[in-house]
Amino acid sequence: MQYLLFRMIVLPHLLQQEDSEISDTLADHLKKEGINILISTSAEHISKTEDVYRIRCSRENDSELELEADALLVAVGRSPNVVGRGLE
Repeated sequence: MQYLLFRMIVLPHLLQQEDSEISDTLADHLKKEGINILISTSAEHISKTEDVYRIRCSRENDSELELEADALLVAVGRSPNVVGRGLE
């Protein structure tokens, strides 16, 4: 079984809190491991036929990209709501 892995990131860098050099080094390492990283990319539409997911993506430069996959995993980052709780 072959896997094609993509990591879609809407923001312009892989690690927003770190120096861009660190982010680029990690991205290079992940690419060597076979993980394709799509920076500044967001999924606009997902459809499923009997056995294939089709994901239509938009890129920062207004280009579109369509991906096909047998399976789809969606994970969304979250930020804590600490406003007004004395935790800032």
